[in-house]
Amino acid sequence: MNFTTQLIARRKECGLTQEQLAEKLNVTRQAVSKWESGLSSPDYDTLGKLCEVLETTPNQLLGYLDVNQTAKAEKPMKRQFLPFALFMMLIFFSGFLTFMASVLIYPDIILLCIGFFLMLLSLALFLAAWLWSGKRR
Repeated sequence: MNFTTQLIARRKECGLTQEQLAEKLNVTRQAVSKWESGLSSPDYDTLGKLCEVLETTPNQLLGYLDVNQTAKAEKPMKRQFLPFALFMMLIFFSGFLTFMASVLIYPDIILLCIGFFLMLLSLALFLAAWLWSGKRR
């Protein structure tokens, strides 16, 4: 969201009209209207007062991500990792079963190698994905 939409949203959340906001900031209603329409911007001192009146930070009002919004934006990454982890567990257990079948039931070196390869592959991919998701936080 940009400054104009943030300003309008915060003003309405605080239950203020343009005129009431202008009165608290010692500016004209037309100045607030110009800010909300994007025709002009408040100066630095007025921006500080504006943030106090609207009970927000300059970063939030200007539309920059703050710490809370960054955490909210990264939550979907955790949700994306879960299906991948479950898929890797499935591959690992299929490799483990293949490995155990080659050892106990069908003594065959090819099954043994396939099972061992699937287990190593799933562990390597799981570890890589886990490390990658940790760096994205």
